Amino acid sequence: MTGYTSIKVENKDLSAYKELENVYGVYPTRKKALNQLESIVKTYQLCPALIGLEKTNRQCFRYQLGLCKGACAGKESAESYNQRVETALERSKLETWPYKHAVEVQISDTKTMIVDQWIVKYLVDYSVDIVKTPLENLFDIDTYKILRSYLKTKPVMSPYVL
Repeated sequence: MTGYTSIKVENKDLSAYKELENVYGVYPTRKKALNQLESIVKTYQLCPALIGLEKTNRQCFRYQLGLCKGACAGKESAESYNQRVETALERSKLETWPYKHAVEVQISDTKTMIVDQWIVKYLVDYSVDIVKTPLENLFDIDTYKILRSYLKTKPVMSPYVL
């Protein structure tokens, strides 16, 4: 239905993804992602057909059971439904990178890392005349969680231009 939010479970490398704030969760397997969607659908009474868990060209089965509020039947406005989807997904949504540029983050007295879009780009060692070691530039959910927590409590050293 037009105007209603739908969800797509995709296997993507997020390293080159420029709009991480549009990513609503990172899971190790497709099955875990689908299980999470199923849980969200049940908890928030979302439509499994609109979310993409049920294939139908009519009202979803859960609507017939009273477990869906009826977006698929035109009984709930797109605005109301989409707001509930956003609320349901908010906890798993990736945060927007809080800077306009890469930043330098202190690791130790002599080592830092250059981070951009939650991806560690380089390790820098000042103890040996500034050796900048490039990394694989891969998005990693564990690194994201650690950096997000760290950057909330510690200031970055400086903006860093790559």
